[in-house]
Amino acid sequence: MSLTLQLRDRIWTISCNEQAVAEIRLDYWDQVHDVVLYADTSPEIQLSVLRLAASHSVQFMKNRTYSTFGGLMVAEHRNLSLTSYDSVLLMDVARIPEHIQELTQETIEHGLRSLRINVVVGTHRTAAEALRAVMAEIGHSGLHCRRIPQLSLSDNEIGLRFTVAKPDRFIFWKSQSKPRADNIYVVPSYHPVMQGWKSVGMVNGDTDFYIRGCAVRHIYCPVAARSVRKQDFSSTWRNVKHPFYATGRSFSLSINTINIRSQEGVHELADLLRAALGKDERYVEINGGFRAPMQCAHNRLLDIGRKSPWPHADRSGQ
Repeated sequence: MSLTLQLRDRIWTISCNEQAVAEIRLDYWDQVHDVVLYADTSPEIQLSVLRLAASHSVQFMKNRTYSTFGGLMVAEHRNLSLTSYDSVLLMDVARIPEHIQELTQETIEHGLRSLRINVVVGTHRTAAEALRAVMAEIGHSGLHCRRIPQLSLSDNEIGLRFTVAKPDRFIFWKSQSKPRADNIYVVPSYHPVMQGWKSVGMVNGDTDFYIRGCAVRHIYCPVAARSVRKQDFSSTWRNVKHPFYATGRSFSLSINTINIRSQEGVHELADLLRAALGKDERYVEINGGFRAPMQCAHNRLLDIGRKSPWPHADRSGQ
């Protein structure tokens, strides 16, 4: 088995018998950042690619942050004397050290991830192909997707806007727990948690970040659900029109273009979209945010120029 390598735009394309079998993507420092193993290749080829990536990662550490002590600490290694030429020179099967040649696939993957290197088994060759698979898995003729360049936060991240035709709509719910019989905490009966539905994932309402997402990175509040009363640039979920949900016929999110190519990434996005459409008795919850345009009674009395019967409610202290 002979592997051939070709470098273009910091992406090493690895081929066997003139067929592409994997990609090794480099970061700004010309270090290994992502390893994409094509799912339709043999375990022997995948192991060879992983050994090559491990060899380069160990020998070319120009500016690397990595986990130590079982993930309890983070260390940093720098060797700024290394050059791009060194990076090219060390990406060579013939330069793989003997001790790396003896490692198993599981050991190598664990070691690469400790160096914060992303290892993905790609069932799709491109992100566009993966998105077509997502749309096919959902099977909704009224669902449409287009790219939003303004939401692309990095080279491996793109923004997307999903739109659905009437009568369907997307809906996202404020994170709530079903109250026990012995407390007075009120959750509206229409909230999915009261119906026994399960959460498919959680968004940080203070940062727009999709918590523990594999392919999905950020989810943004539907524009139609945002309050125009006040803008908050830290999160799109801060000021909404309703205290318990945000709804609209379109919303935006960002995805990792590497992870979306995996089977897990496709299923994650498809499950999220189905839940946002109210399918499968699952929902998307937002933890934080939802500062709806509502006021306390004593504040409202002051706004309309009336005196509260409860003296301590007066903000003026008089």
